[in-house]
Amino acid sequence: MLKSPAQITLDPTTKERIAELDAMRDEEADMQADQARREQINDVVSAIKGEKVDSFLDSIMDGSTSSTSGGLGDLLSKTQLDALDDLPADFPPEQREVVLREIQLFRDRAAMKDKERKEREEQMALDRLRREEQHREAEKEREKQRMQREGADSKRPEWRKRGSRTEDDKELEEKRREKRQQDMEAAFRERESRWEAEEAERAATRAKLMRSREEHFVRLEEKKARLEKELAEWDDDVEAEKGHDFYQNRERWYHRRRPARQDEQGRDERDRRAEEQEVEHAQRVPDADEVQRQEKEPAAPVIVGRIMTREERTAAQQELIASIPAEKEELFKWQVKWTYMDESLLNGNIKEFVTRKVQEYIGEEDSFFIGEIMELLKKHAKGEQVLNELGNALGDDAEVFTLKLWRRVVYETEARSQG
Repeated sequence: MLKSPAQITLDPTTKERIAELDAMRDEEADMQADQARREQINDVVSAIKGEKVDSFLDSIMDGSTSSTSGGLGDLLSKTQLDALDDLPADFPPEQREVVLREIQLFRDRAAMKDKERKEREEQMALDRLRREEQHREAEKEREKQRMQREGADSKRPEWRKRGSRTEDDKELEEKRREKRQQDMEAAFRERESRWEAEEAERAATRAKLMRSREEHFVRLEEKKARLEKELAEWDDDVEAEKGHDFYQNRERWYHRRRPARQDEQGRDERDRRAEEQEVEHAQRVPDADEVQRQEKEPAAPVIVGRIMTREERTAAQQELIASIPAEKEELFKWQVKWTYMDESLLNGNIKEFVTRKVQEYIGEEDSFFIGEIMELLKKHAKGEQVLNELGNALGDDAEVFTLKLWRRVVYETEARSQG
């Protein structure tokens, strides 16, 4: 299969630029050739070592650089050629011929370069005129076509124009409806994918928690069985003969026992707090009559957020952020909608925000400190209470930290309440 060579078409601007670069390249080559000629003449002059010859050649070279009215071929005048008579009488003939030959070569080269330069300038001027003429012709053709189109539109009947405008309006309205429908579908798919991701994450978290609990209970049962067996078979005399620390070195036994004892005390303290929280929760739960009364009352309407486009969602977020006060007094007076603060929100955005800010303020991720803050939020503590609890740990930074945390809590609950 034969492949035809690729053909490249250059526009007038590119051709003009290429011609300018070629001209600059030729001029640079000419300058290098002139420099080489100068060096050859200087070598001859150095060989002759004659003071008059040096002055003679310098006058020739000065004349070549100062000539502006004539061409380069007129550099060697009759007066300069007659100056050869000023050479010393004992000047060797063969060297005189060398000087004359070099001068003649320089003159011929200058004349040729002058001629080529003039030809290039004339050709570039012709090319520029030709391009300008082509550009004017193209402009005339475009103007002619435009006038023809305008004339055809002016001859169109008025009823066709009105019908065309009506059809255009209908098409534009249809495109707007399609665009709106596409935006709503895209927003719905985005919201659906985000909900699916959250559900998958919550399911994975629940599964992980269940596995952790099962493993914990299995370890407890194994430890329980091992201790029961060990205590059932325990014999003080036998253990004393084995050198058990409890019988041989009671102080060392207490030292080894201390970490386990502290762990047991910590678990006992957590169990005690859990029991107190259960009692408080039971006190807050209304009795049966109160429950029946609340059931008879109409329930609050469930807010279902309409599907919004990305632009509408961004504008709503910015408006919500601007509505949350930044001053401590006004911010702490805000009625936080705790009903929307569920486990997924606490363990998701809120905990991530608290972890990031704790690491920012104290320089490390303190899990105990983070847990204390999360416990305060689970108890629906007020802003002043959170500020007082964090004052001992953060000092002067406690107020700034609490304000940022409280603004985030307000934002998350309000965003959920608005759908």
